[in-house]
Amino acid sequence: MTGGQRNAAVSAPRGRTLDRVLIACAVSLLAEGMARVIDHLPGVAVAGICGAATDLFAEIRRSDPAVVVVDDTLDSAFHTVRLVAGTGRSVVVVLPPTRLGRLRARTAMRAGASAVVSWASGRVVVADALRHVGADDRFVAPELRLQAAVDDTPAMSPRESEVLQLVCRGLDNREIARRLFVSSETVKTHVRNIAKKLGARDRIQVVVNALQSDLVHEGIPSPRT
Repeated sequence: MTGGQRNAAVSAPRGRTLDRVLIACAVSLLAEGMARVIDHLPGVAVAGICGAATDLFAEIRRSDPAVVVVDDTLDSAFHTVRLVAGTGRSVVVVLPPTRLGRLRARTAMRAGASAVVSWASGRVVVADALRHVGADDRFVAPELRLQAAVDDTPAMSPRESEVLQLVCRGLDNREIARRLFVSSETVKTHVRNIAKKLGARDRIQVVVNALQSDLVHEGIPSPRT
């Protein structure tokens, strides 16, 4: 049986009660910390802790949770989030309380997360997240609010945006310069400025951060004549 078939065999939760929460996290200390927070909430219990994405759906079948908490360390691409949300269960994603975490909160919600909290979220914030999830509302922890992500990200100039799209499609500086009819040094300057704005150390991280921040467009800038 393939992984997709196993995932499809996971049934929807039996009720809407949120008293059983499964924690999926590859870092044991983070998982145990989240478990302690949840265990102190009235009417909520930890159904189990899963440390690997490959074991998650077997654990879901075993414990039948209504809510699955998925940490960024386990599923950085949010594939698991999409699959779990597809079973009818609510998903709470845990992200780092950083600028990149705030940017990724938007992507997590688009992937199907019902709520997003951070590693720094306390008991009150986690309780609020579960309360909103139980009411079929969406929730983002204050330190990860989407508006903050917009405010913290410097705007790209039109030319920087053009260069970014081409970088994300694998073109090197010389190819981008030829496409946009500018010098390679000019492109190099744009790439350096883009990396600074995205908080990226290198070209690969520029691409990763741009994709996670929904800055990549469908179209490729046309050559100028």
